[in-house]
Amino acid sequence: MVGDSVTDIHAAHAAGTPVVAYANKPGKHERLAAHHPDAIISELTQLIPQR
Repeated sequence: MVGDSVTDIHAAHAAGTPVVAYANKPGKHERLAAHHPDAIISELTQLIPQR
């Protein structure tokens, strides 16, 4: 799952689903990281495999 809020992270954990946190605003990275997502990205293009 990809989500941009703490609630999204908690929902994914409750469902047993890996979660990628989308830190789309300044200061969000640290706030989201505190809730232990599996990964954190700052741009959606980071979800596209690089060739």
